[in-house]
Order: sequence, then C-alpha cells, then structure tokens
Amino acid sequence: PTNRPPSGKKFNVVFVSAEVAPWSQTGGLGAVADGLPVQLAKMGHRVMSISPRYDQYEEAWDTSYHATVKMGAVETQVGFFHVYKSKVDRVFVDHPAFLEKVWGQTKDKLYGPAWGIDYTDNQQRFSMFQQAALAAIKGLALGGTPYGENCVIMCNDWHSSLLPMYLDMERTAHPGSWKNTKTIFVSHNMVYQGRAPYQEDHSQILNLPQKYIDRMRAQMPLKVGKRQPRVDCLNWMLGGFLFADRIATVSETYAVEIETTEEKGVELMKVAQSRGGVIGILNGLNDNITPSSQTMKMKANLAATFGPESLENKGLCKAALQAKFKLPIDPSAPLMCFLGRLDVQKGVDIMLAALDVALQKTNMQMVMMGGGNVEMVKIAKRLQEKYPKQYKAVLAFKGPEKFQVYAGADFALMPSRYEP
Repeated sequence: PTNRPPSGKKFNVVFVSAEVAPWSQTGGLGAVADGLPVQLAKMGHRVMSISPRYDQYEEAWDTSYHATVKMGAVETQVGFFHVYKSKVDRVFVDHPAFLEKVWGQTKDKLYGPAWGIDYTDNQQRFSMFQQAALAAIKGLALGGTPYGENCVIMCNDWHSSLLPMYLDMERTAHPGSWKNTKTIFVSHNMVYQGRAPYQEDHSQILNLPQKYIDRMRAQMPLKVGKRQPRVDCLNWMLGGFLFADRIATVSETYAVEIETTEEKGVELMKVAQSRGGVIGILNGLNDNITPSSQTMKMKANLAATFGPESLENKGLCKAALQAKFKLPIDPSAPLMCFLGRLDVQKGVDIMLAALDVALQKTNMQMVMMGGGNVEMVKIAKRLQEKYPKQYKAVLAFKGPEKFQVYAGADFALMPSRYEP
C-alpha cells in the first residue's frame, strides 16, 4: 500500500484470520495477517486483527471481556486476549477448542494433527471463531472504545468466509445494525475452499438458517482434482463469494485468472463474475525488515548488521547460520534457502528432486524451513540423512530463525507451479 489513504479518510479495519505471524503460521496467510495490518496502521487507520488463541502467548493479556456464541448446537463462552503492537490491536479468541487441541505447543497443527488431515470439529471451531470475531468487533473496548459497527472487515480464506453470512443474519434480526460495515473476502489460494460433505444438520452445526446453507451447497469434489468424485458438499468459500461486499485476492494477475479461467477459478469463476469480479492487491514485502537495522539485529539475534555499503558483514551471518545448523563453515560454498509450505502447488517436489542431484554433484548447502505435505516432509528428512553436512530441514516456521536464514543465505529458492 501507499503511504497515505487515497481519499485521506481513515477507517476502522479488522482482519479476521485463522493465523497471524509470529503467533501462528503455516504459510503465507499468517505472514499477510502480520504485515499488512501494520502498514495500514502506519497510514493512519485504526487496525485490529482477530485470530484464535492456539497457545499461551506471552505478550497477550486477558481482556476480561467474554461473549456467548454457538458452537454447534451448544452455547459456549469465549474470552479475548489482547496485545497492542506496532500500532495494531492483536486480539486472540480464547476457547478450549483452540487452546487445548494440541498437547504442548500447537506449532503447525492449526487445522489438523498432520498435513492433509483435518480435525473432525473444524467446522464447529471456525464457525464459533467467526461468531466470536463479530462479538469482539462490536463489544470489546480497546483504548476505551470498541471498533463497533462502522468498519471494514477483511475475511481471509475459508476459515472466515462465513462471517459475511453471520453479519447478514444479524442485520436481518436487528434492522439498522451494522449498516456502515463492509466486508471483503480475500482468497489467498482458490484450491483450499473449505469443502465438507453435506449433512442434514449443517444448519445446526454452523448456527446458520437453512437458507444460507442452501446457498453454499454444491456438487463438487471434496479435494480439487479432475479425477476426484463429485459429491453433495458444503463449500465455505462459496459462501464468502456470495455474501461479501467485495472479493479480493493476492495479485492482479491471480484476480484475472480466477474470474476468466475455469482451472484457476476452481469452479467459482462464474460466481466471481456474477459478483462483479475479483480485486487483485499484490502481496508485498515488509520493508521494515532490513538487516541494516540494529533493532532487527536484536529482534532476530543476527550475527551482524549489513547493507549495500557493508556486504562483508553478511559473511558473519552466513558463518553463524552454517554453525547453527552444523554445516561446514565455508565462505565459498553457495548457501541456499527455502522458506515456505511444502506443497505440490509450490513445486517443492520438483525442487527436492533437483536438490538430490545438485547436492551430490556440488558443494552447495541448503536450509529449508516450513511444514506441509507428509510425503514431502519424508523426502526432506531423507535428504537431511543423506547429506548431513550440506542440508538442513527445519520442518516448521520458527520465529527469529527465519530472519537468520534469509540474512545468512546467498540465494533464496522460490519455486511455484502457479500463483499464488
């Protein structure tokens, strides 16, 4: 975004996301929910993010504010934790369905015990989360006042795609409420739409009248793929497409692809067209993260600061990274890195196959960070066993370590089969 709002007008902006870095992250969604709110706050907007409280976050304190929402057929109480950081209100929905789901730290087990395996109650959990998000927007006083019913709500990916429906339900039940609130549904990846087998009691499961359930019902494969059988299912993202005021995605190119090609639109192309198309807003890099900053050096525990005028210091970061992961400290060895989700979409399978050849034939070194596809995780582990002095796999996102990796590496590998 630019440094100033185009109209000069200031908004109350709320990001609703299933993950937000550095507290929770499995991929790019968490990174966007971290960086974009900070940039909007710098432009003068009042900004809040809302995500689940998966773990005990040291910085976040109990607000003592509670709300009663539905989780399936049962009423349940949720709490809210809060930290104000970089001019952004970070709010975490507190409920045992999130905090007590995993023994120990949740790490990358936000949606299931392993990649590709969902928790059986994910529909109830994220339905409850979105109802709680609306309760926080309306009633949680931060800095003395709640964000209230005059705001822009960014609903990110399928985990928050029902929120526009809950908002519509509230407006119907209480005419005149939320009249100044607008919603934007943001698809970070059209492949993951939150499709689930249709159930006769889905209205009760999601606490939505049947008329909303019927709008989301479709004959689609549960997993995207031409060979997958079509079944009677509920498509959460379809609900977001139908009820949000606008639809957005992570680049202008991807927006065009979604609304003009069946393959990239993943069976929602015509819906996107009927709603006026898709806005593309390019995901950016946080330009505050610079290795020349003393603040960044302390935050990420970098071995040294460096910039265009002091590139020789980068060698210190490289040596520190090699030592950290027990790689030979060799300034002449090309040190490469990959940080991202291990997924076919990313082309990681191709990269791993190429690395097996390159590591054997050269003195290159490689540090990989990120979790994902179970089979690719196994391959990454095998490569580490095969090339212990050249290859290190860190199979989860680590806070400060990711900055150390980028600061120390000579090259960053960024494979991708397609956007985003």
